[in-house]
Amino acid sequence: MIFPTDTEIRTADLSSSGEISETEKECFSDPWDEKTIKNTITGDIYGCIEARVGEETAGHLIYQFISPECEILRVAVREKFRRHGIGRKMMQYLFSELEKPAYKKLTYFIEVRESNAPAISLYKSVGFYQIYVRKNYYRNPTESALILKKDFGDF
Repeated sequence: MIFPTDTEIRTADLSSSGEISETEKECFSDPWDEKTIKNTITGDIYGCIEARVGEETAGHLIYQFISPECEILRVAVREKFRRHGIGRKMMQYLFSELEKPAYKKLTYFIEVRESNAPAISLYKSVGFYQIYVRKNYYRNPTESALILKKDFGDF
């Protein structure tokens, strides 16, 4: 097995849409289909970051960027690659790409299931803090969403 220390973080392209779609199925009870993934990869206001370990897609991060805001829509790391910092590396890549001089005053938002302690811990460790709770927002199972915010430079 190739170890996640060999992780490459990059902007995803259409050739990865199938693997990203499979990662969605593994990680979410409401996965996005491949057509939706392709639309985010090619869309004007969307972006998709991919983590690769060797020849495999290990995870992805999908975001919507309308300056001065960026909403992180999906963060997924396949089970066998978790707990090796891949989610953090993808977020750091996003921040480094968007926090260039032209975008100095960005605000990031992300929502997360209230029971997803590992994700909440990751998001807080990179500067997010809770601003709101959306009651019964998620389905399969029904659960509230925590809305988190991060301001430019909070890392």
